[in-house]
Amino acid sequence: MLIQDRRRCRPHATPEMLAQLNAAQRASVTDMEQQGWKLQFVRREPMRPSQPVLIGEGNTHLILSAEGEARQAAIKLRT
Repeated sequence: MLIQDRRRCRPHATPEMLAQLNAAQRASVTDMEQQGWKLQFVRREPMRPSQPVLIGEGNTHLILSAEGEARQAAIKLRT
């Protein structure tokens, strides 16, 4: 059975990821992408709203709240 590693070689801001966001988050993602940030993944926890995670220069990360407000986060990603 062939297993594909889904963490690598993905285009940023796929339609599937954008579909998981509310209107405020989509608007913030669009604004942040114009400033050089890229949507890396959407964190989905049970019983909580989706949290989009954006990556910028120097591997800095932002997390968007449900209201579309950005906050910088120290995220350790698995490799």
